[in-house]
Amino acid sequence: MFRSLLDLAEGYAQKHDKPLYRLAESWRERPGTHNSPSQLAPQPITHSHNKKITHSVGRTALIIILVTGYWLLVTGYWLLIATSPSSGLLRTSTNYGLQTDASAHGGDKSTSTNYILRQGTAGQLGSVGKSDSANYSARQGYIYTTNTKPATPETLQQFKSDGATAIPHPAGWTSTSTEILKANIYDYDPGDILTPQVEVRQAGAGFTGEISYEGSNVNYSGTTVTSSVSATGMTHNRSYIWQIRAKDQENYYSDWQTLAGSPSDYRTDFVAPGTSEVLTAAATPEPSPTQVYLTWEAASDALSGIAGYNLYRSTTPGSGYVKIVSLISGLTTTDATVYLGADYYYVIKAEDAAGGESEISRQASAPYIAVTREAVITAPTVGGYTGGAADPVPGSTLKYTMYYTNRGFAQSTGVVIVDKVPAFTQFKIGSATGNDISAVQYSNNGGTTFSYTPSGTYIDANVTHVKWLCNNISSGATKQVEFSVVIR
Repeated sequence: MFRSLLDLAEGYAQKHDKPLYRLAESWRERPGTHNSPSQLAPQPITHSHNKKITHSVGRTALIIILVTGYWLLVTGYWLLIATSPSSGLLRTSTNYGLQTDASAHGGDKSTSTNYILRQGTAGQLGSVGKSDSANYSARQGYIYTTNTKPATPETLQQFKSDGATAIPHPAGWTSTSTEILKANIYDYDPGDILTPQVEVRQAGAGFTGEISYEGSNVNYSGTTVTSSVSATGMTHNRSYIWQIRAKDQENYYSDWQTLAGSPSDYRTDFVAPGTSEVLTAAATPEPSPTQVYLTWEAASDALSGIAGYNLYRSTTPGSGYVKIVSLISGLTTTDATVYLGADYYYVIKAEDAAGGESEISRQASAPYIAVTREAVITAPTVGGYTGGAADPVPGSTLKYTMYYTNRGFAQSTGVVIVDKVPAFTQFKIGSATGNDISAVQYSNNGGTTFSYTPSGTYIDANVTHVKWLCNNISSGATKQVEFSVVIR
């Protein structure tokens, strides 16, 4: 390097000053004996005063030329290294997925674990598209990325906390404090990890761009995926709006997408409606019921209003109710899915527009007791009567049998059967009986009260009515009671 600089100095000496040329000659004649211009030893030469000055100026110029040339050469060398594709100096950009990876030996810094080396020919050892770039070395050339931000989310949907019951839009009502917000997300890159982010604000407040909730990561491999975010902590009687965006693994964000609900996307109502206290049920029509007819009183809701009524049924009294009809708009309905021989018990619940349900009403059931009556006459066999055995003559006995059947669709409790003693007859003592009864009562005042006790040995002419207190009777069951009178 220094010998090249001497060639420049020699040309200068030949043009301007012979002593300077001699000095250069002295340097060239002894190569390798001097390591720097300060070590040059010129031959003693006798000159005039003007020549001494010329000799001093020439030596100073030589030193300046040598130092300046050395600096230019070193600077040019490092510039050549920095711009060479094979130099080993890694250029990085914080905007393209790499940070603090620049090094004379490549991108093997531990800080690159969160970044992706996507493309290039820089000694990545097969690491293109890998997220764990700390395990690879990018030793040569330039590293660059072609990552793009995710697409704007589409098909926004909102659900109650079960994730299945849709909340109508706009301004739909919900009865849950947690809502599930969904949208379809995708990316223009062939493979990525996307994260849905949601901002929820009260209606009228406006969006700020701050994240309220973040969903789970979803793997994107070229097919649109449905993301889900749980928005918790909603409060009663509030209106909300929300927007969603997608973030990829390199912290690129899609544009925000909103439902643009006006005046809101959804509203909350956590207070259940009032209860319908009165419910009645009847088996109808006669004489062969095939359905149960139900009626009830209206309920009220102060906030979202009554949306309808839900009918519940059980085969066990007091428990086990199952919804069989939803959101009945009126105050009546029929149940035609009943069968004779089965017992059915009903309750009603009011439901408001937010989906909240009231407490159950009083239970109602629909038994239907059908009674048939038959009479058998037995003529007297004493006293010399020789007529027909069934002749209704004085002294003949009339036996009345009442068959009662539960043709309704529930067990009947507290069944009471009352019959009248026919005119021109007298009650026969001890004839009032029945199967599965709890008591028999008598009246002597036309059925006003039943506190009379029959007396006599054969007949009691004072008895006007007989009452049987029956035990429970199931749907489809038949039982009987009976009594006898004597024709006067």
